Amino acid sequence: MAIPGNLPPYLSEYEYNIYRAKFLGENLRFKTIFSLFKILKSRGALIVNDYFCYFQHNTKAQFFQDLFRRGYSVPKFLATNDLSEALEFKRKEPNSIFKASYGVGATQDLENIEQASSQKLKLTPAFFQKKIKGNTYRVHTVGNKVILSLKILTNEVDSRSATRGFIKEEIPKKIAQEIIEVNRLYNIYYSAWDIIIDKKTGQGFLLDCNPGPYIYWIGDYYTRKVMGELAKYFKNFDKTTSLAQAEKAVKEVEVDYQQILKKSPKVNEILDFSLEKALKKLRLRY
Repeated sequence: MAIPGNLPPYLSEYEYNIYRAKFLGENLRFKTIFSLFKILKSRGALIVNDYFCYFQHNTKAQFFQDLFRRGYSVPKFLATNDLSEALEFKRKEPNSIFKASYGVGATQDLENIEQASSQKLKLTPAFFQKKIKGNTYRVHTVGNKVILSLKILTNEVDSRSATRGFIKEEIPKKIAQEIIEVNRLYNIYYSAWDIIIDKKTGQGFLLDCNPGPYIYWIGDYYTRKVMGELAKYFKNFDKTTSLAQAEKAVKEVEVDYQQILKKSPKVNEILDFSLEKALKKLRLRY
């Protein structure tokens, strides 16, 4: 499958020259920051996270190609600005989605190829992907541990749209192990992954890695829990200068639904509408 460069569209030489000037300026800034991080790391500092892992996150096509080649669970995909290749992918995968091939962009159902073509496909690549029907999860990690996996409550293709809330729920061990392995590979010490579990097979698939996640999306209660474990990790590393020792302080997040009820009158922002069932399961009353 073709993996083109991830350049944004430029309609004139003038626009390209502006981009080029900004690129050169960014290059100098990144080199300075990389050098600073390298010096700090040589002095025993823990860098969370290296810029390199963010580059991988920001260029989805290259990142997914690397995961695919290493044998990790990713949905079938194609990144291209070639309309004929996109047509062939749509023919083989009638149920598919598409999104921007770099940066942040909305995920949409690919109802017809003209829809993608109208998104300036000839000017910049799009990222096409086989649609997996199932629940999407936000999986938080600290060190080499999955500390909190949250099922995202939404009926939309893009889980960030019309999100009703989040429910803590375990994910399959295989996909959890893959997340930890990829984090080790890219020297990621803190992350929030997006995954999806196929509702028919129960198989998990990696959708995106966020090495600098927008943590407040999951609400105040869960944010405090995740940040608390990250703080323990930092504190123990500062004391011991050992990643292994720092990780020992990190625990899986425990969710207290009774506490959530007391602190949040807008329960539906955090929990499922089937809250009563969850409370009965935990033998709690509200």
